[in-house]
Amino acid sequence: MRLWVGAGGAAIFSVAVGVAINEGTDGTAWHWGWLAAALVAALGYVGWERWRGRPGPIGRLLVADSKGRPLPVSEVPGWCWGMSESRFAADGEAPHIARAFDAELVDALDDAAAGTGARLIVVQGERLAGSTHALAHAVRGRLPDWRLACFVDDPRAALPDLLGQAAAWLTPKAGVVVWLDAVRPDRLAEFTPSLLAELPPRLVVTATLHTEDVVNADGDPAARLASHVPGLLRACAVHLTLGLLTREERDRIAAEPAYRALRPALADQSADLLIGRLMISLDKVRQALALGTAEQAADRVAVLRAATDWYRAQMPARLTKKALQQLWRGYRLHLGELSPRTRLPAGAFDRALAWALAPGGAARPQLLSLDRIYRPHPLLEIIAAETGRDGWAIGAPLWDYARGHFTPDDLRKLAYTALDQGHPAVAADLLADAPLTDLPAEVSFRIAEALTETGEAIGWYKRVLDTEDADRACRAMFRIGELEAGRQRMPEARHWFERAADSVHPEVAVLAAGKLGQLDRDEGDITGARRWLTRVAESGHPDHGPAGMIELALLEESDGKGWEARRWLRAAFSTEHPDHRPRAMVEFGRMEMEERRYPKAIRWLKDASATGHPRYGVRATLHLARAYYETGQPHHAERLLRTIVDSDDPDMGPAAMVNLGIMLHSSGRVSEAAALWERALATGHPDEVPAAMSNLALVEATWGNLPEARRLYHQVVESGHRNHAPTAMVSLGKLEEEQRPDQARHWLTRAIDTGHREQGPVAMISLAFLELRQGRVAKARALLKRAVATGHPEYAADARRLLRKLGGADAVQ
Repeated sequence: MRLWVGAGGAAIFSVAVGVAINEGTDGTAWHWGWLAAALVAALGYVGWERWRGRPGPIGRLLVADSKGRPLPVSEVPGWCWGMSESRFAADGEAPHIARAFDAELVDALDDAAAGTGARLIVVQGERLAGSTHALAHAVRGRLPDWRLACFVDDPRAALPDLLGQAAAWLTPKAGVVVWLDAVRPDRLAEFTPSLLAELPPRLVVTATLHTEDVVNADGDPAARLASHVPGLLRACAVHLTLGLLTREERDRIAAEPAYRALRPALADQSADLLIGRLMISLDKVRQALALGTAEQAADRVAVLRAATDWYRAQMPARLTKKALQQLWRGYRLHLGELSPRTRLPAGAFDRALAWALAPGGAARPQLLSLDRIYRPHPLLEIIAAETGRDGWAIGAPLWDYARGHFTPDDLRKLAYTALDQGHPAVAADLLADAPLTDLPAEVSFRIAEALTETGEAIGWYKRVLDTEDADRACRAMFRIGELEAGRQRMPEARHWFERAADSVHPEVAVLAAGKLGQLDRDEGDITGARRWLTRVAESGHPDHGPAGMIELALLEESDGKGWEARRWLRAAFSTEHPDHRPRAMVEFGRMEMEERRYPKAIRWLKDASATGHPRYGVRATLHLARAYYETGQPHHAERLLRTIVDSDDPDMGPAAMVNLGIMLHSSGRVSEAAALWERALATGHPDEVPAAMSNLALVEATWGNLPEARRLYHQVVESGHRNHAPTAMVSLGKLEEEQRPDQARHWLTRAIDTGHREQGPVAMISLAFLELRQGRVAKARALLKRAVATGHPEYAADARRLLRKLGGADAVQ
């Protein structure tokens, strides 16, 4: 109304001015024709302004009839559906290939049209899996007379408004299909149960969904996917999935004469095939992305990459010419490795843009389309995501543009995309000024875990602590402790573990106590380890409690308290935990075997093996082989070990190789043993590779090849393995004691300094013998006293006997 009054007043004022200056008279009489024409013109202008200022439609259609309505389904061209041209389509479209879910899809469309089924039908698949073609073919076949509303993908248009606009086109004769091709997570998030329930009859929404947009590289839901969407798709939609070609689908393609050229590729049953990869050629688009050496090529590629990355990142705005030109400059400088201050040739952007917008031909398709906003050819995004030389990561200029143009909420969504696409540092940077309380907890921890490789995770976890969310804070403390332990910063690790252990978190506090028990055990503080592990064992936690019982049993065993060890193993066994009960059985069998009670050991190990547990069942078989070997049944032992070796078990397989090698070596089958140890080396197993090296070094030393033995032992030392490295030091000491006593002393001293519970006392006794041979009796006595002080059940007694043989005032009683 305000517009009408204001413009009307202006029109009348303009006529009045004309009258005042005698424009409507000849000085003596009125020109009534002029006056009428002026008033009509003025009022016409008012009408134009009013029409121009009216609210426009929310969404723009890609194609429409002369009245601005959607076209009937049967008249919609293939490009509007989002289908790429098949290389087998000489005239029209290539022959359709029925897919495994076609019948289910047809039923869903029929039910939706009749109002008896879900009104949202989603077909999901990888890019080029054929989801667009399959859904379009079904809609064409079942609803040819309905109208198809294909809207321009404009992030400013809200989904409820688009659906309301589509509802206005409903008629008694024809329903409306709203077509959403390659729907993005943000658009999916707009669907709600209430929105779908309120759709009028004969309005159906069909959408294709790329798996890459809703699932990250690890197979987990994408961070940008709203949490309610998976449940909504299950409860309120028909959600179908397309994948690799099935055997039946391959046969249908091979049987179609138009596709005879594909038969060799289809015949290879070991190849994973997507139908789009067979039907569509990427070569012409790929060639357009080739940089070459010409400057114009870089200008053009910069335009294509900038436009493609805009949609890959799911930028929350329209791609206008202004935005594209600003991005183009950044991409052009990046591609040419040019200084930010470089002046680019005048008109270079306009020429590159005109080239990309040029209609397609035999050489290449049209690479950019323009309907108020710019859109790249859909195949560009497919090539960008490839892992070879043609693919590329989303460019830094795009993220720089986002920081300067979008709201914190928009930047949060873009950070999710960066995280899903494998750019955690970008995600963290986009969230640098955002309160982490706005992020879902799992997203915060996913970013932190992804930053572990760059060393920035601890800083991120400390930001999580500032959220004052007790659950997140406890988890962050624990992870900081783990990271500090991984960096061998044990005091810092202990600090964070203690903070986590003192929390009330029902799981993290127990895990942290277990870590503290391990730290104390590794540092030789048996009392401290016992205190922490007892807390874990008595925590009542259904998983960590039984695990703590077994760790406590192993600690008590190492401290010479076998009865206490058995008590905790019985407690773990009685929990009937599916993992820790078999493990307790294995440890019982091993302990019985250590004490030479072989019948009991074999009984425990057979029972554990019979559980079929994927880890502890195999470990039981490994120990059972040893029991058979030590009871004079080598043929049974070899049979069991070869079974494990041939099983390709990633953990027990290498261990079986090492153990079988030891058994064969002891029976004189040295070449077979060496071959098994070489196989163990090839597995890269962190525990068994050092063991295999040590055994190969022993073989080389036996054969007199001392340089090779030294090399192998040095590698074991360099591995830093908690057990095998100290053992290798002792072996080097014994290797060198005859010809290079100073080197022997060096290695034995290093072994002692490791504080290893087993090899430390062994090194002390070996070094004592070396000192005795060189006449250093006092040093030998001091070393033997240290060995006695370790309290080792075997080596302390050996050292005590040696001291008695030495006699004198320093003899130990």
